[in-house]
Amino acid sequence: MGTNRQWIHAFPDRVEVYAEPPLHLFVLRQRDPAYVVAAELGGILEDDHWETEITVEPGAQLVVVQQAATKIFSMPDGSGRHDRRIHVKDHATLVMVPGLFIPFKDANYSQTMVCTVGERSRLMTGEQIVAGRIASGEAFGFQSFSSTVTVHQDGALWPSYHSRQVFEPAKGRLQQQGYWGSFQAWGELLAVGWKANGVMTALPQADILPGPYGDNPLAKRQENQEIYWGASPIAGGMLWRMLADDGATVERHLIAVMKRVAWPEMGEPFMLLGQGGQWQ
Repeated sequence: MGTNRQWIHAFPDRVEVYAEPPLHLFVLRQRDPAYVVAAELGGILEDDHWETEITVEPGAQLVVVQQAATKIFSMPDGSGRHDRRIHVKDHATLVMVPGLFIPFKDANYSQTMVCTVGERSRLMTGEQIVAGRIASGEAFGFQSFSSTVTVHQDGALWPSYHSRQVFEPAKGRLQQQGYWGSFQAWGELLAVGWKANGVMTALPQADILPGPYGDNPLAKRQENQEIYWGASPIAGGMLWRMLADDGATVERHLIAVMKRVAWPEMGEPFMLLGQGGQWQ
């Protein structure tokens, strides 16, 4: 199959979009900030290749929300891929609210995101993935899920942040090595250019635990503990990762933190899509 492309171009007074099916973009608001809902109808099939480019011009504010969870279907003989290029220019803001990935049995998927962040600009994005169609007995049945994120700040040649997450259950790189422990959902929040103390204050302080970077999460579980998480400062920002029993819990905590950080910084009520597609 060929490559399907979409792009979003945000200006201070308007936003322009283009998408090729099965990719769809819906503009709900044109400015201050602009709101765009992205939908990937039909999920990701074997040999799908998608490309997304988002440009936020100086002084513009843009929020991109994924409409619903994305199904990654079985790919026994191939793979799927999504490449994103993000340009947040000087004094601009981009918040990308991720949808939940659900990899089916034998799914094989990779994605990349290369971001350039200008002077005094802000970027917030993240990821969410569950172990699979758990109710159908497909937990950790996918082949591979890999995600690479690179951030360049203020025109620097070398990246200020680079990460590559590879989840390959069949090769013993998840629950067998204690990475996921007994949890079945994983999430990440990347905030660049936002006030570090604002991000830390927004995190769920009652659930502070030293992970998920060291000891097996199984040894850290406590009664009524919903998530297991760890936060680390990065150049110009903050990285937050968490594990939970289900995707709904990851989504709820991720959206709550994004709202707490972005609402005061963006100067007006900050709306995000929650479960069931309801504005919060």
